[in-house]
Amino acid sequence: MKQTVIVGLVALIVGLGIGFLGGCITGNVVSEVESAGVVTAMEDFIQTKMAREGGTYSVEGRATQFDYLHDGISLKSDGLYVSCADFKDGKDVIDVDYYVKVENGQYEVVKEVFHKLNGEKVNSVMWQQ
Repeated sequence: MKQTVIVGLVALIVGLGIGFLGGCITGNVVSEVESAGVVTAMEDFIQTKMAREGGTYSVEGRATQFDYLHDGISLKSDGLYVSCADFKDGKDVIDVDYYVKVENGQYEVVKEVFHKLNGEKVNSVMWQQ
């Protein structure tokens, strides 16, 4: 009985597209085309900000170094996509969330949130369009 319930729950979770990937919780299933658009928007935003800041990425006064983009992308009920990137400042790991929207077929970052410092929630909006 327990095994049947567990298998049923796993099937439900997979069927709904709910999971935990790369530190970001994913909700609605996001297509490969949508994922590519979100990733490109985030990469462009990060590269532009780093170029403006002399090769570092400022997070609330910290000159951090880009580490990597997380794999998970969530589609929120308001139509915004959310994904994360990690940055490093010495031994500190800083997780930044990016909110991306599609306007006229173009994906663009519209909000940047300092989400976590070393795994502890901060949730401080750094920039919003």
